[in-house]
This record gives sequence, C-alpha cells and structure tokens, in this order.
Amino acid sequence: MTMQTNRQVAETFAQDFGYADDERVRAVYIVGSIASGEGDAYSDVDMLVAVDALIPDDERLQRLRAIGCRNIMLAIAGVDNPALPVQSQVIDKFVFRDVWFDVSYHLPHQLEYWFDHVTLLD
Repeated sequence: MTMQTNRQVAETFAQDFGYADDERVRAVYIVGSIASGEGDAYSDVDMLVAVDALIPDDERLQRLRAIGCRNIMLAIAGVDNPALPVQSQVIDKFVFRDVWFDVSYHLPHQLEYWFDHVTLLD
C-alpha cells in the first residue's frame, strides 16, 4: 500500500463525500498549511466548502459515517469565531483515512477574503 499525501487524501474525501454531485456546493478548496506548501506529516487538512445553502448536520453526519470517517465532531464553531479569517456557519472535525480534517462551510457572502488555497472542485 502506498502512502498518500494529505492532498491526495483530501481529493479522495471530496470525491467520496459527493461534493461534485451536490447542487448546493459551489466550490471546494484546501486551505491552510497544505495549500501554502508548509504542511508536514503532522498537519491536518483544512478545507473550505462554498455552498449556496448549508448541508444539514444529520445529512453531513450520515455521509461522513458512510465513507468511513471517525472521531466526528459536527458544528464545532459558530458564525463569529474570531480564530477564522472568514465567517463560518459550521466547522466539522473528523478523521478520514487516518488524517484529521477541519471542514468549514461558507455561504457566498462570507468569502470576501483571499487566502492560500488549492481548488478541488469549482
């Protein structure tokens, strides 16, 4: 078995989760240290998902479980989290294929900030 990079795992996650087939999803980005090229073996994968409408908690949980995610924590941040450069409606944290993920969901009006990113789906 070959060792996948965190970016490859993120691409697999985006495909397995079904973002491309979800009409609510406008774009999916990798952000943070993986996008800037500063990530290492201990880095988590930070993803930003631009959506027209939020995907309900129960639906996200069902989809995460269906693709084998574990240690799932849903909606761990709110609208005015000062730690984020953009406003986030929700952040989910989980493990997919032995890699920690932080996936934040953003409505279009929340994305008026530029950052290092790698586009997975647009």
